[in-house]
Amino acid sequence: MLGGVENFCFRHAIEKKTANKLQLLAEELVINIVTPKYGACRLNISLSEKLGSYEASVSYGGESADALETAEDELSATMVRGNAKAIRHEYAAGTNTITAAL
Repeated sequence: MLGGVENFCFRHAIEKKTANKLQLLAEELVINIVTPKYGACRLNISLSEKLGSYEASVSYGGESADALETAEDELSATMVRGNAKAIRHEYAAGTNTITAAL
């Protein structure tokens, strides 16, 4: 799953610093925040050329719960908050989604 982040960045010629931040956000959200508490999840990386922004979104099932706000790994949560320009949590039809934008 996370190897896809590197491939995405390479295909879109994303600069190394930004690619590293996207990789960090994805790893922290998937490996250290969502998966330990909620199990399986889905990672989506996207870019808006018009806005010049990148997003890492992680979706997981269950009741409405913001995994970042309830993360037991405070270091990982701090790293996500410190590297993202904006973070939002959405819940619809049994699926939670955390989106971190660069």
